[in-house]
Parts: sequence; structure tokens; C-alpha cells
Amino acid sequence: MEREVIAYKADYKKSSAVVVVLLPLMIICLVVLSVISFADDDDFGIVYGTTYLAFALVVLGVFILYCVQMFHTHAKCPNEVIVREGDELIFIKDRFKAADIKDIQYQRDRAGRWGFYYSSGQIKVFLNDGRVLKCWGIKDVEQVHGRLIGLIARSNTSVSEDKEEQNG
Repeated sequence: MEREVIAYKADYKKSSAVVVVLLPLMIICLVVLSVISFADDDDFGIVYGTTYLAFALVVLGVFILYCVQMFHTHAKCPNEVIVREGDELIFIKDRFKAADIKDIQYQRDRAGRWGFYYSSGQIKVFLNDGRVLKCWGIKDVEQVHGRLIGLIARSNTSVSEDKEEQNG
């Protein structure tokens, strides 16, 4: 049986330290410095400073929980995300045929809102039975998308040829 690995998990070891450790530390420092700078103002008061600090720490906590959840999800993902075995595809644990794919979408990771794009990203596979399979942190996501589109086109031509033979 022919086996081809279509998608691998991206390596986020370098960026994980920056996102999980340094970015929250930077935000905490900015919050503390801004509260200290306003503390000398007579109109500021301790109540406003505490409220401001509490709100900033809640936002920071949500951000940290989101980062931990994303990296935990990425760590559980196998190194070989999408594998083709013969005419079947395996997306993490789900098996299906290429002809069962209704649509494929991808989104590349980017640095900041207007920053540059990385080659890794997220891919979503929509199946005819209504399931949506998605995985975050796919290496070379554009190439994976192109390869899956090629497999869909090849499977659709083979299915149409089989129908013509049956009708002919």
C-alpha cells in the first residue's frame, strides 16, 4: 500500500518561549509602570489604580490561558497530521476518502495584525457528511492545501470515469 505524508506538525519551540513567557512579562511591566506613573496624580486615587490594575491582570490572565491551551493542543497533535494510505486519507485519527472532501480552507499564521506571514498555519477540511476537521500548527500549509486540492481533483476524475464506464 502506498503511503504519503501530506502534512507535518510545525515546530513552535522558538516562538513558544516568546509568546508564553516574554510577552506576558512585558505586559505586566507595562501595566505596573503605567499604574506607578499615574499614582503621583492627585485625581487618580488608589481606587482607580486598583481597578485599572485588576482589569489589566484579568486580560493578561485570559491571554495566558489562551496561549497555554493552544500550545497544549499543539503538543497533543501527532507529527504526521495528514497521511494518504492508498486512496484513503487519515487526518489525525479520522479516515476518509479524498472524494468525501467537500471543501478545504487554510489560514497562514502571521505576526501581529499587519505583520508578515509564516509558512505554517491552520487547515480546515469540510467533509460531505458535515464533519469539519481542523488542525492548528501545520507546516507549509499552502503546499498541503495544494496537495489536497490535487488529490480531490484526481479522485473526482477517477469517480467520473468509473460512472462513465458503468453507463457506457
